[in-house]
Amino acid sequence: MSGIDLYEATSSPEGFGEDISHLSNLRDLDISRCNITSPIFPINEFHNLSHLSSLKMNRNFQLSSLFPVQLANLTSISILELSYCNLRGSVPYLPQLKELDVSGNQDLHVDSSVLFKHQWPRLQKLKISGNEVIGSILHSISNAPLLVWLSATSCSIQGSLPLSLYNLSQLQYLNLYNNSLTGDIHSLISNLKYLYHLDLSRNNFQGYLPSSLYNLSQLQYLNLYNNSLTGDIHSLISNLKYLYHLDLSLNNIQGSLPSSLYNLSKLQHLDLSSNSITGTIPSSLFPTKPQFETDAIDLSNNQLSGIIPTNIGYCGSLRYLNLGTNNLTGKFPRVLQLEKTLKYLQLSNNNLDGTINFINTLHKLEFLNLEYNNFGGSIPTGLGSLQDIKYLSLRSNKLTGSIPEEIIHLQKLQILDLALNNLSGRIPQKLGNWSGLINNSYPNDDYGDITLQMVKKGNVIQVKKLYNYSTLIDLSCNSLNGSIPKEIGLLKILSSLNLSNNRFSDEIPESIGNLSALESLDLSSNRLSGHIPQSLTKVHSLAVLNLSYNMLSGKIPIESHFDTLSVDGLAFVGNELLCGLPTKKICDGDQNSSTIKPTKKDDEVDPEDVKDKLLLYAIVFLGFAVGFWSLFFILLMKKQKWWLPYWRFVDSIAIEIIEYVQKY
Repeated sequence: MSGIDLYEATSSPEGFGEDISHLSNLRDLDISRCNITSPIFPINEFHNLSHLSSLKMNRNFQLSSLFPVQLANLTSISILELSYCNLRGSVPYLPQLKELDVSGNQDLHVDSSVLFKHQWPRLQKLKISGNEVIGSILHSISNAPLLVWLSATSCSIQGSLPLSLYNLSQLQYLNLYNNSLTGDIHSLISNLKYLYHLDLSRNNFQGYLPSSLYNLSQLQYLNLYNNSLTGDIHSLISNLKYLYHLDLSLNNIQGSLPSSLYNLSKLQHLDLSSNSITGTIPSSLFPTKPQFETDAIDLSNNQLSGIIPTNIGYCGSLRYLNLGTNNLTGKFPRVLQLEKTLKYLQLSNNNLDGTINFINTLHKLEFLNLEYNNFGGSIPTGLGSLQDIKYLSLRSNKLTGSIPEEIIHLQKLQILDLALNNLSGRIPQKLGNWSGLINNSYPNDDYGDITLQMVKKGNVIQVKKLYNYSTLIDLSCNSLNGSIPKEIGLLKILSSLNLSNNRFSDEIPESIGNLSALESLDLSSNRLSGHIPQSLTKVHSLAVLNLSYNMLSGKIPIESHFDTLSVDGLAFVGNELLCGLPTKKICDGDQNSSTIKPTKKDDEVDPEDVKDKLLLYAIVFLGFAVGFWSLFFILLMKKQKWWLPYWRFVDSIAIEIIEYVQKY
């Protein structure tokens, strides 16, 4: 037999093992991503493959089988890859292996007390990420002295790094991301002289960043993100001449930025954000002539001061630049080299000034956040040429003038925040061009962790992640005037609209009821008049409403969900001509409706009640007749002189009854 169609064999209901078992001289078998669904691992069919050295069955997600312990009998096998197969049970001792990959099997146990009780004399690569690790695997890993690659991310490993780990002199790749490791990084780490990839991020390491780390001259990737490491970045970092990825973010790193960072000529990704780094950004950090290595720079959330070096523009391949939340001053330099590459620019929460005309030529921008600075002047008309931009925040600056008509050309726009400026004039009318707020079909790039402050549902929130459904328009706290454009109703996936504290007039457009995804609407503190549109009651997604302090009039619409938006009436306060619930003002025409009308039930006559009333009236009449005429007959027969007093008495009683009735 010269060959076999593995796709047809593995997808047949009878299984694939029998066909493969005839290939007795087979050495390498890769049946990854073949959608194998057998509930029992087909180990019996592999017994004839006495020369098999490599078996790869990765990403057969529905294999759902116990781990085949019989693999220990295949002594010829040296490479075994069974990642993401939904395997269960425990990994047995397989001393014949050079490479073992069982990562991504959540129900598979890796018991270090069993697995590494004895030597693994040939093991070079071990990948167990995403599994349940039992015991102190790092303490027993020294029983694999030839180990070159160790990947054990998200395994809930606890404790500190044992000194024996630093004796794995052949180790080149070490990834222990997202565990619960503590203690410090020992200076003996310099023993791992062949190490080119080191990832200890998202753990609880403490202590100083060891200077011996900079002796790892082969290091290309260093990630210590999200620990509690202290100390400064030593100038010896320039020894890492092959380093292309450096991430020390979310630690307690102090001191200033060493100018020797410039010597890292292969550096593509630099993230030192969320530390306590002080001083200025040295111009030596950036090239003196155009270079095309650096892809991302993040120095945000530190205590950096001074100006932004002008030669930052020589980073000719820079796509991501975040200098937000520092104490930077001065103007942002014109960056000609970034015109064709820069997609993400965040300069928020600084003291930068000047105009924002520098954005005119950044045609590839998708994310622009300049909020909370001192930028002045007008919004440049060149903004309309940034046709890829999705997120635009110029919040809390000193911008003046009107919103340029060219802004309607930003078809992919999802978030527009121009609040807290000195803008005037009208809102551009042709909002129907904003297809990103009508039916967003544009793919959303992952910008990682971002910092964007916005008002949503009436509260100021810090946005850390952006999604396709993140949509907002905030033009509040300006001096905008005119009417709210009817075209606003075209933005069907808009979730938050804030036009408060402006000078908008005329009526609220009826089309606002077409905003079917709207969760928050704030039109307060304007000069809006007319009725509240009935269509607004159809927006059942609405959770926050504020129409206070306008000149609205008429009856507040009634609808079961709409009524819950302001039970206390604060959403309508300051509109003296509004009436109806939840205000205490009764609308004209509702006066008669306030009196109680008899119900149909009240008008119905109970036959039993009629009988009782007739019986009562008969008894009263009979008693009156008998008493009255008996006395009258006695007077008639006996003594006529009693008549006059009798009739006087009757008259006096009748007069008292008449006076009482007239009084009450």
